Amino acid sequence: MTTCRAGLQQQGEHALEGLNTFGHLSREIISIRSANYRTVDDLSDIEIKNIMAQPAVTMREKVKLKDLGPAMGRMYQGVAEFMQGNGIPMAGPPFAYYHSWSGNEVNLECGFPVEKEVKGSGMVRSFTLPAVKAVVTAHKGPYQKIGETYVRVQEWMRRNKMTPADYMWEIYLNDPTSIPPEDLMTEIIWPIK
Repeated sequence: MTTCRAGLQQQGEHALEGLNTFGHLSREIISIRSANYRTVDDLSDIEIKNIMAQPAVTMREKVKLKDLGPAMGRMYQGVAEFMQGNGIPMAGPPFAYYHSWSGNEVNLECGFPVEKEVKGSGMVRSFTLPAVKAVVTAHKGPYQKIGETYVRVQEWMRRNKMTPADYMWEIYLNDPTSIPPEDLMTEIIWPIK
């Protein structure tokens, strides 16, 4: 978890670059969903939720932290082109699923939720966001500051004697190409053991 925490601050700096790549592809879904989220102003904005499984289409890579932004952009672009080419509609905003962190390397998937399981092709694959009990919150502001929200979440879990899973995911609720950085909304879902 220490490695993860150290990487989260840097991750935010790279996420904007990756998310800017897909821009308009999911603007309508993102704008509808972002209106329903609040921000993390204090620890009371963190809650436990039972998350339902969600089919998705993704690409997965293990990348160096310094290459995270370009890798995210490449994955979103590849998945979006696959979906458009096969007439597969998006069922929600884009997400990044972090399988693990190790030193300066992250193992992640980037993609979009879909209504039902889809057979992938090449590097694009079917994936299911798992059904879990998770700590959930929303980060409002620049991706570069998302590490601050993760610190609050970790403190909340510690106070409530919860153990975080080794994986988590983020859902990007609005479009970084049309929203000022201070208004960006990211939902954080961190399963608990």
